[in-house]
Amino acid sequence: MKLPLANGKYRRPALIVGRVLAFSGVAIWFSYIWLWNHYDSTRPRLPDVAAGRVIVQNTHGHYVYLTAAEEDRLRNIEILAGSLFITGFLIGVLFSQDGFKRKSPKPWEVRRW
Repeated sequence: MKLPLANGKYRRPALIVGRVLAFSGVAIWFSYIWLWNHYDSTRPRLPDVAAGRVIVQNTHGHYVYLTAAEEDRLRNIEILAGSLFITGFLIGVLFSQDGFKRKSPKPWEVRRW
């Protein structure tokens, strides 16, 4: 399937922007994983209502308690990472000449006789 955007003058810059967005999404996802593990290793294991630590974070049976701000921070980073990756991926598909096609043929598709 060829799209009209694939042949425009903005094709190359759009592909670069799409890759930057996708790689940024992956990098932010790794920071999300790091922050999740940081909270898992540094937050208390018992709820503290006075401090506002009442939101449970479960990591394979290891429970820690977060504040609403910490939980919101995790959720926002997760949404940002996913949005950046999906946007970059869609830009790459819309502006690519091949769409989802592979550039090289599969080994069994090459005729050698």
